[in-house]
Amino acid sequence: MANLTSDGWQRLSERLEISARLAASPEPIIVTAETIKEVSGREPRLMSKFDTRESRPAPLAQATILPISNGTYAILSGDGYADVPAAKAIKHWQASRAAARFGSLPWKTAPMSESQALDMANASGLLHDFLGDPEACLTIRGRLRSPKFSFLFETKLGSVPLTADGVQIEVDSGFEGSALHLIEAKLGARTNFHIRQLYYPLRMWATLLPEKPVSALFLTWSNRCYSLRKFRFDPIDRYHALVASDSVDYYLDEPGPIPTLEVLLDTTTEEDCSSLPFPQANDIRRVIDVVDAVAAGVTTRAGIAARFEIDARQADYYANAAAYLALVHRGAQGFEATPIGAQFATLEFTARQTLLLRQLVQRPVFRQTVIRLCATGTFPTREQVAEWVSSASGLTGRTPLRRAATVLAWVRWAQQAANPVQLELSWPSR
Repeated sequence: MANLTSDGWQRLSERLEISARLAASPEPIIVTAETIKEVSGREPRLMSKFDTRESRPAPLAQATILPISNGTYAILSGDGYADVPAAKAIKHWQASRAAARFGSLPWKTAPMSESQALDMANASGLLHDFLGDPEACLTIRGRLRSPKFSFLFETKLGSVPLTADGVQIEVDSGFEGSALHLIEAKLGARTNFHIRQLYYPLRMWATLLPEKPVSALFLTWSNRCYSLRKFRFDPIDRYHALVASDSVDYYLDEPGPIPTLEVLLDTTTEEDCSSLPFPQANDIRRVIDVVDAVAAGVTTRAGIAARFEIDARQADYYANAAAYLALVHRGAQGFEATPIGAQFATLEFTARQTLLLRQLVQRPVFRQTVIRLCATGTFPTREQVAEWVSSASGLTGRTPLRRAATVLAWVRWAQQAANPVQLELSWPSR
């Protein structure tokens, strides 16, 4: 599917001369849904939904596409995305009472959908803790058509005015109390998001409900942790004027000790992994997300790609990386959790981290890198790791250097996981 979308945008780029026009002028390129479908052969909704920077096809790598009416889109130069800010506080939130009361929610595994993740956050009380609005109730969920609103978009060549009218807007959840809180929810770790997903709902409801303040929240679930970020737009008529006003990570489990890397090395031995492809997936958080997804019943490459809004090739990379750690394997019906992976999916956070660290330090090259780190306090160079990759895997050319990037990224994660920095600990008695 990703290749079809990319090919379609290549044809559109050639027909509309996108690169040349965006380089010459800040003015947006206006394109209709009919033109998109005619030239690309794809449904416009599939050709316009790119929720992260990395999900964009090559012709839009330096551009942003925004809906401006029902069936009309604007293509603009510039970055319509924002980075997810780091947490200012970390809280460990006791969910056991909610789990005992609401047995239909998957407290010991991963939620199957964004709406289920939101239901768990609401039922556990952590959502209201973050909102600071105890009387807020769920009042909005689903799709509506927006009223007319205008704003400025910052392109590479200057600000341009845009007007949106009758655009379909989806709100994952909206909670109303003393204020209206609009929430965009995602499954899996995220490093960036499309500003449109927060800005359009906020502008719509600020118009429809002018008597109350409106805030926009971005919520993610990954590795038994809810990450919540609250934003406002100041001034409200500027698309890029988002300001983070609060940011908290909520872990659903009580904190516990995690073995040091030295202890993990002393209590494990290296395993033979020569029959498995050497991993090429730098973000180990996505590997964790894939294990949880497979354990929850998402067994196909297409299913993993859809769940985390990545292309099918990336989904395969991360699933293969999980297989390298012996947490999933390819079965007759697709990806399946191994016994260790099934155990991992039901463990509390500290036990999950410990299990994953043990699996990591037993893998060739990763173990050598950890040994070097523990012995010297420094990481080996990428070139040195590439030599170890080549020796362990038989890979040649530039490939070992690319795989070395994965090794160093995972070991940096391991170093932090074994020595967690807690910004703030909170264990509410509820």
